[in-house]
Amino acid sequence: LAMRGDPAGARLQYDTVRLTAELSALAGAVYDRQLSLFELDHGGASDALLAAARSALEVRADAGGHDVVAWAAFRLGRFDEARRASVLARAGGAHDARILFHAGAIELAGGDADRGRELLRDALALGPALDPLERAEAERLLAGS
Repeated sequence: LAMRGDPAGARLQYDTVRLTAELSALAGAVYDRQLSLFELDHGGASDALLAAARSALEVRADAGGHDVVAWAAFRLGRFDEARRASVLARAGGAHDARILFHAGAIELAGGDADRGRELLRDALALGPALDPLERAEAERLLAGS
């Protein structure tokens, strides 16, 4: 809704997601990664969120967990840590649009424009696998690189 010029409606949607986070905390960490990514993509990057992503990774060490750590570090401007976690997220060879998008952004920020563009193109080629905000950011990064 924010993209359509309805900031009040967008705030209501964002508040709904954040309420889901509170309810999830009562039930355990069922949606921890999705909620972390939501916060990271909506201005909620923080040291606390990065610490929570690292803790979640210790419990469930897989590509998705490494990707959340990578994206949190990236959003905080910690590009070396972001790149290390991103490499681990891709180490198993999973072809996931979000992981590729994040990796592309991280590589661009780290100075490897060719690799960054390649990863962004790979992510976008997977069709509707990215949500509209992710797709828009990936396209913007690709156009600006």
